[in-house]
Amino acid sequence: SDEELDSIKEVVSSFSTNFPNGKVDRCANIRLASSNLSGYVLLPGDRLSFNDVLGRRTAAAGYRSAPVIKNGKHDFDIGGGLCQVSTTLYNAVLLANLKVTRRDNHSLPSAYVPLGRDATVDYGTRDLQFENDSDKPIAIVSKYEPGKLTYYVLGTKDPSLQVKIITEG
Repeated sequence: SDEELDSIKEVVSSFSTNFPNGKVDRCANIRLASSNLSGYVLLPGDRLSFNDVLGRRTAAAGYRSAPVIKNGKHDFDIGGGLCQVSTTLYNAVLLANLKVTRRDNHSLPSAYVPLGRDATVDYGTRDLQFENDSDKPIAIVSKYEPGKLTYYVLGTKDPSLQVKIITEG
């Protein structure tokens, strides 16, 4: 309803990652995926699945071959770079204190995020899923700039809530 949408008033959280702008195919994949994962409104109780939104990564869908991590090794595959999109979104979701219902980490560290803060995706096997477990609607918005991706979670801030992420090991 309009009333529910009117409650989306401010940035609840945001998170950015950087990437080399010269890797044209990887950048194109990041731009395409992030634009397709922007503008989603989740009402209380709604879930979002990265893979359900983006579908299978194919050349016909506009994805290009770019570097990926596969079976613990660096390789090339269609959709390379999408893990940076899922990781950036994952961190914005964490900082918004939303409920993450599915997340997998890479087999190797990711240079664009602190250790333990990545979220790998692979259609059919690994997914990022989260739920709006708040009592107000939220919106997910991305901003792509050359060399930088930012995700915002928009909604209504809880002034009594402070989120701190601590990783160990």
